[in-house]
Amino acid sequence: MSKRITTALALVAIAPAMLLAACSSSSDGTSAPTASTTIAVAATDTTCTLDSSSVPAGAVAFEVTNTGNEITEVYVYGRSGDAFTTVVAEVENIGPGVTRDMSADLAAGDYEIACKPGQTGSGIRTPLVVTGEASTPAASASVAAREIALAIGADDQLTGVEGQSAAVGERIEFAVMNGAAADRIFEVKRPDGTVAGEVEIKPSVEADLYIDTNVAGTWKLIVEGGPTETEVGFTVK
Repeated sequence: MSKRITTALALVAIAPAMLLAACSSSSDGTSAPTASTTIAVAATDTTCTLDSSSVPAGAVAFEVTNTGNEITEVYVYGRSGDAFTTVVAEVENIGPGVTRDMSADLAAGDYEIACKPGQTGSGIRTPLVVTGEASTPAASASVAAREIALAIGADDQLTGVEGQSAAVGERIEFAVMNGAAADRIFEVKRPDGTVAGEVEIKPSVEADLYIDTNVAGTWKLIVEGGPTETEVGFTVK
């Protein structure tokens, strides 16, 4: 067999694998697990409806359609203690009439899906049960992390960041106490503006958010949910 024919057959053999790999990427271009279950999420300005309230553990694809009048975002929240405040997955900037995809690899347990018309607040929550064997503790809790204690003041200003920094590749546990009079959202964004994680915090409650600092630059630590949004720079070098 000639070298030319051998090369052509090899290309034919690998083409289906290349196509399969292309199909397993999420809508934002990042790699995502191949979903075994798909849930349709209908988001309006007043409702957040799932076409299924229970799915088996594993990779899940959420097809989010915004039929409301406001730009919305949708989150998958996992349980942290007695509240659903741990962000597992999210998709933002879904305009009216737009459908976007979101992927998540979900262990067995209880979750909440939150639609946030106007992209503010704690959202319109709908429960989701993931069936299967009991999940193990979150990886973030089992991997060593350096704690940085922060506080949200009554004026929504974030303190405790002064003089703090991190090295690339370091895991940081932000322990945030909410001293404001109402719920607040603590959010961390990477230098490119993408969300690294966020947690919703009740008044007079401390919540933990684990972040892997995987890129150098100025990250943003943001407090949302008050009269004004505040942010502080956090250096990773």
